[in-house]
Amino acid sequence: MYCDVLVALRNSTRDNSIIFAKNSDRDMNECQQIRYFPHLIHKEKLIKCTFIEILQVSETYEVLLFCPYWLWGAEMGVNECGVTIGNVAVRSKEIIMERGKGLTGMDMIRIALERSPSAYDAMRIIINLIQKYPQSLYHNSFIIADTKEAWVLETAGKYWVAKKVKDVYSISNTYTIECEWDEAHPELIKHALDMKWCNSEEEFNFAKIYADFNVEYMKKAQIRLKRTRNLLEEKKGSIDLKYVMKIMRDHGVNTLIEPRWSRNEQFFNTICVHRERGETAASMIVELFDEENVLLKTTCWALLSSPCTSVYFPLFLGGTYIPEGLNFGSNVYDEKSIWWLFEKIQRLVDLNYKPLAPIVRSIWDYIEEIEISKVKLLRLKLRSLLNENKFELFRNIINDFVRNNFERILTIAREIEEIIIQLNKILPKYYNLRKDIILKASEEANLPLP
Repeated sequence: MYCDVLVALRNSTRDNSIIFAKNSDRDMNECQQIRYFPHLIHKEKLIKCTFIEILQVSETYEVLLFCPYWLWGAEMGVNECGVTIGNVAVRSKEIIMERGKGLTGMDMIRIALERSPSAYDAMRIIINLIQKYPQSLYHNSFIIADTKEAWVLETAGKYWVAKKVKDVYSISNTYTIECEWDEAHPELIKHALDMKWCNSEEEFNFAKIYADFNVEYMKKAQIRLKRTRNLLEEKKGSIDLKYVMKIMRDHGVNTLIEPRWSRNEQFFNTICVHRERGETAASMIVELFDEENVLLKTTCWALLSSPCTSVYFPLFLGGTYIPEGLNFGSNVYDEKSIWWLFEKIQRLVDLNYKPLAPIVRSIWDYIEEIEISKVKLLRLKLRSLLNENKFELFRNIINDFVRNNFERILTIAREIEEIIIQLNKILPKYYNLRKDIILKASEEANLPLP
């Protein structure tokens, strides 16, 4: 229960883009797959989600989804129209449907991305879904963005409240909308009064009245929420991709929540999570541009495992190349799974984080610097080729870039794995608060660690 989602609109970024980001934090060993589905025509009448079947539509958009291996739905994703969505778990006073029934928040993300041409349409689809089907596992808050705007949608059972983002916004595992919103369930306040959660309309505050703060993660999320908001406000007007990457890797350095010994040994919640049995399993940053062409509209920066020990790599929609192995893996280690490759590196580093993390980070920072520069040049080249009606030529250029870049990353990752194994044998070890947790989880997953 440690997810963070943020968005910065064009009035807050350096290059006039909208930047959306989410860290997906899950249990250890919960492999996260990146799944791609093209624009499809459907003949079937029903579609099986994680737990239940719902009516299928006749046509769905091209989507790129980040999915825990056992879920039909997605933690986050983007579609060909530039719609991008991420959710966080929240707990309200409303009843939560037992496991195995209803729709999960992740199911709703996938459904909305497959069916929505805009952020507002996606929000209305999710609202309609929670009216028709109970929410399973937990209730959800969402940030929903496209190339023009962004909305925050917070839900409690079938009740909901929505707010249009003005510049920057972030959510963690707690409600954020209080007394001001743009749209809401017509009986939102009446229901609270009927339940005697508040005494009058004047004292109504959604976040206070509907939230169940007896749940521990709802209390702890306040720290991460304040941290993401402070970091966004600090650079508002000059936020760029590199800065958002830095936010997603944040460990509260130079603040009261900075880890005492090593950055992976946390007593408080930080944005890049290294906690008990949970950790950041994947991260996604999407640059959204107000463009008509699908290849110019979005750049999706994907990262697997922990942001502080891993690397973002660019992916594109529009029928472009998506590397194999991204959509493979379970809760058991498999060397064919790309997620498990990066997860193994993360755990090898975690065993001696203080000396090893800076080494790995310096390598990946250099790679990301090159990638960012090359993607900027690709976008410039695309415009000239589109003016010459050479769309297919540019698609081939993107395919070659993604393929070559990803193969280089895999080669480097495997070399890093070997180097870290050797360094772990000779470097001095210090007492590590998370060592037993890492070793136990790795044993359960049949992940060999030296």
